[in-house]
Amino acid sequence: MCGIAGLKRMGEEPITERMIRLFLTGLEHRGNDATGIALQLPSGELHMMKVNIPAWNFCSRDDYKEFCDEWLPQNPVTVLLHTRAASQGNPNEPKNNHPMYKDAGMAIHNGIIRNDNELFKKWGLERYAETDSDLVRAIVDKWGITEESISRLNQIRGTAAVAVIHPEYPGKLLLGRSGSPLTIASNDNFFVWASEKNIIHRAMRPWVERMGIAFQKQSLDLGFSSFPDNTCWLLGDELEFHGEMRTTYGTYQEPCRRVYVGWKGRQDQWKEELEREKARASSYSPSGKVVNITYENADKPMRLKINCPHCNKALVLKPEQQNMDRKYLSCPIKLGGCGKSLEEMKKEAVN
Repeated sequence: MCGIAGLKRMGEEPITERMIRLFLTGLEHRGNDATGIALQLPSGELHMMKVNIPAWNFCSRDDYKEFCDEWLPQNPVTVLLHTRAASQGNPNEPKNNHPMYKDAGMAIHNGIIRNDNELFKKWGLERYAETDSDLVRAIVDKWGITEESISRLNQIRGTAAVAVIHPEYPGKLLLGRSGSPLTIASNDNFFVWASEKNIIHRAMRPWVERMGIAFQKQSLDLGFSSFPDNTCWLLGDELEFHGEMRTTYGTYQEPCRRVYVGWKGRQDQWKEELEREKARASSYSPSGKVVNITYENADKPMRLKINCPHCNKALVLKPEQQNMDRKYLSCPIKLGGCGKSLEEMKKEAVN
């Protein structure tokens, strides 16, 4: 589960760094494995920053301040904000964090999609990240901020609160939810949304300085509404389309989050998994060519015992190496081997 929020500028008042910071830090209890921001300029141009750290740390970084100093003076029309509680896809791999981005649109998502692999295959879409949320990005990359994208989102099964911007649709916003919570608010200058109403109060209440002290007013010039469940909107200068987005069936229950409990242990685990993935990837064939091995007894977990065809050193292949083309494997020098290719070796399966 994650937290999402955002602002769409409807008047002359600019989006400020303070608003962004208060939204992000207010969302942190919903996810602290990564934090991200995306914005769209009036021309449609998109810019993004995301880091696998909690929101408070994110908003304290020099590069976050530089990002805001560079792009906020150009009066972005829309800002997307996300704090991630990682469930699928290592947050130490930047492409797995939100906003999801590959070639065109930028998407944020709170929820769990259970049929992402099926729909990627069904529609011939290219997966870029390991996350289920990458499906939302892929849909809008192909079909844009359109009613067609909404019809595709309706085939998702799981929970979803989504917000998407796209460079070919300046000033347009796709916003939808099914199951996952979302509250919206507006005044003459902004349309805003967040996973929780209190976060909007926190970020949008005005500040005044008295006696050299900053005070936040209790009054708030915003009208609130619960974003209807199983709904998707296309917004420009006004509401352009209002349709159904139903991904959740049954009763939605907000999950119990433990984002601060065991945080260090989770981060260490993500780092270890990333190192293993990198080591595995470095040993794979650049061409992706593999060979198949069939064991006589497929019910038993088997190791593959081999001998180097050059120095005859006894070796045992890791599971991820067993289906690889042997010309891309070598006899490990660190283990006393000769360093030569293991191609055309003799293979013997052992328990």
